[in-house]
Amino acid sequence: RDEVFEALKEAGIGARKYFYPITTAAECYRDRYDATETPVAKKISESVLSLPLYGDLALEDVDRICSIILSCRR
Repeated sequence: RDEVFEALKEAGIGARKYFYPITTAAECYRDRYDATETPVAKKISESVLSLPLYGDLALEDVDRICSIILSCRR
């Protein structure tokens, strides 16, 4: 996710790391919740990437985004 995020950022394309940081990492919750008790939430917070999504997104932009993502494949 981080590699794709940075590649999109360098291309001027806004993507967002969703659910990051995990809520249990916030200072106001650290003493109330243990992040080890929510391993699925932790994994999601480290892996979800939201791509541009809106009605006026041109197909050329979709192709460009896809090309950037494909260039990051391992």
